[in-house]
This record gives sequence, C-alpha cells and structure tokens, in this order.
Amino acid sequence: RMDAFWQDRGLIHVGKNPLGEELWSTQSLVQLESATLHMADTATQQRQHGLSTAAVAAVINSRPTLTDEQATAVRYVCEHSGSVATVEGLPGTGKSFMLDTAREAWTAAGYHVIGAALSGKAALGLQDSAGIPSATLHARLTEWRQPGALTAKTVVVIDEAGMVGSRQMADVMQTTQAAGAKLVLVGDHRQLQPIEAGGIFRAMAARIDTAQLTDIRRQ
Repeated sequence: RMDAFWQDRGLIHVGKNPLGEELWSTQSLVQLESATLHMADTATQQRQHGLSTAAVAAVINSRPTLTDEQATAVRYVCEHSGSVATVEGLPGTGKSFMLDTAREAWTAAGYHVIGAALSGKAALGLQDSAGIPSATLHARLTEWRQPGALTAKTVVVIDEAGMVGSRQMADVMQTTQAAGAKLVLVGDHRQLQPIEAGGIFRAMAARIDTAQLTDIRRQ
C-alpha cells in the first residue's frame, strides 16, 4: 500500500509542520484550497454588506458589558463590507456574546442571520448563546442548494470553523458567494482539528483581515 502511495503521481510534498514532520497532500486538494483562498480574497473586496457606523454603535452602546476587543470584532464583522469575515477567539473570550451583538445589528438592518456548525452540539450552542437559528453544516448545505435559500440579505455564521474540512469549506464558500450572501467564520485553529483533510480556516484567517479575541472572560 505504501509503495503504491509513493508512486501516485497526484501526491505532492507541501513542506513541514511546526514539529518538523513532513507534510504531503494531493494536487487536487491543493488546487481546491488555493481556489477557495482566492475566492476569499475576492470576497473581501466586495462592497455590499457593510452596515453604517452609527447603526453598529447604537447596538454596541446598548451593551455596556461588551469589552473593547468584542466591540472591535462586532465593528469588523458588521461594518466591513466584504462578503467574507473571519474571527479567531480563544475559549472563554465571549465569542457568543460578540455574535449575539452582531446578530442584533444585522437583524436591525434587515438581514436574515442563520448559523451552522460541524456538530449538532455546537450548532445548538450557537443558537442558544447567540440567538442565531442553527443546524449542522451538513444539513445546512443540503438546504442551501435549494433555489432562493440564500440571498444577498443573508448572513451565514459558521461556528467552530477550524474543524471544517477543506472540501466542505470550499462547498460553503462557493454556495454562499454564488447567492451573494455574507459568510462569517468563527473559530480557533488551535483547538480541535478537522476530521477530514483541512486547515483551510487557519490559512484563510492568516490571509485576510481577522478579528482576534484573546481576553478570557469565563473565569
């Protein structure tokens, strides 16, 4: 099996990880990831989803317990006009409270906000803590393939995005961008890793503007 593996012409060497271990992939997956990252670059340049500074400030001011970095993240995901945004946050930094605030701003501006996560438990957590109706990513992708399921007035929030494999993330990106919807990816690449071939959230967060939440509030 290994002899056949090394003889596969689709196999390519992609470098080493921080531990010095060799990393390998396939030409088709590298091309898929490159195309998805290019799509993300293009999506950040679009100019149709930004909310006004005054509208976002009104929501932020109504929540006095919001921290400065949470408020900065809300401004980024709401005022930034691109159709893709990424947020990285350590555990306990209040990602859900930040998203609940952003949801309020989007809803007030006439957007329909929906969420998804790889696991059902994470989707339920997003729904309960941020008030965003959510389901598993697999179920959502099936739903979003129906005509009219997503529009330019839809905001899609993916929680625990660091666990999403590259192929599924490419599907999410293609589906949301084709509909003109806004995609917000929230996660922490240092936590649980993708089950399938992945790491694209980490690459995307390093490539485009990303809000960072580092002040742990849980304790």
